Amino acid sequence: MKRHITFILIALLFSSCGRRAQQAPSSPSGASHSAPSAVIMETPERAIYFWKSVFKINDYETEFLKGHDITTLYIKMFDVAPDRDWNTGETGVFPVATTRFVSEVPEGIKVVPTVYITLEAMLRSAGKEEDLAEKIVARVLAMASFNILGPVEMVQFDCDWTASARDSYFALCRRAREILGEKGILLSGTVRLHQVAEPEYPFDHRVLMLYNTGSIKNPDTRNSIIDYDEVKKYLKRGKCPHSFDMAYPTFGWTVNFKDGQFTGLTHGTNPDSLSYGPGETFRIETSEISEILKVKTLADRAAGNPPHSNIIYHLDSTNLSKYTFDEIERIYSD
Repeated sequence: MKRHITFILIALLFSSCGRRAQQAPSSPSGASHSAPSAVIMETPERAIYFWKSVFKINDYETEFLKGHDITTLYIKMFDVAPDRDWNTGETGVFPVATTRFVSEVPEGIKVVPTVYITLEAMLRSAGKEEDLAEKIVARVLAMASFNILGPVEMVQFDCDWTASARDSYFALCRRAREILGEKGILLSGTVRLHQVAEPEYPFDHRVLMLYNTGSIKNPDTRNSIIDYDEVKKYLKRGKCPHSFDMAYPTFGWTVNFKDGQFTGLTHGTNPDSLSYGPGETFRIETSEISEILKVKTLADRAAGNPPHSNIIYHLDSTNLSKYTFDEIERIYSD
């Protein structure tokens, strides 16, 4: 009963989100908060994402963490997206796809609670960023405490923001950074390649996502997950304006088309499992180690400084088992 009541209380933190208009907060300097300064480490941390709705890890995944000396898990806690309030029936911006914890976090692993914020959520939240930031932070920290994830040193926001939502998203991040900074917690933010030239980010750490680099819906795309030629368009030697943590893919999928139009994704990359109907075509995409290492070399040269973390996406035995031990070590090596 206590667990049930606690989850209800956590959920209620968002019950009024998106329905109380507020003035957007002023834009404080990115450094004017009490969080500790970000430190560039000589040897990058080894980290990995967990991006499933149920936190349950098997023996292979547990041994993977130990065998590669991984110290940090970025665990997606929930998404923030437009939805309908189950209590009032009103539409607004709410937490969805909340992760349920079944396994305990392995001993010695630090958790970075991560929140995925949709572009649509930000477009609906203009003028309400402060309220939304307070609710997100409160919910993240409540979930971390309830699920005994250990001391929280950093929280990450993940959003594929565009120019239309940039100001609103940055206002959200600045307020969240202030709240977290008062508790001695850093804010990390993901950066897509099309955002890499941004002159300033409202985060303490920036994670450059070196995957999902191409247009998935374009039938002429070679590989939308990772493509050296696509990455090269954005990164040039010594021209990266910021230091970044680096995130690399270790997954694959099948992209589906009908009459040249994108129809969806299928998990898995086995061509024998595909069934072709009239007008249907498929593009199997994987994260080949040769392509990952080419991109890694390019990214390291462009950034100039060693990353605070090298991160793999994500902790899934089906995909990770396709790589040798040494191949994973080469991704993590500095």
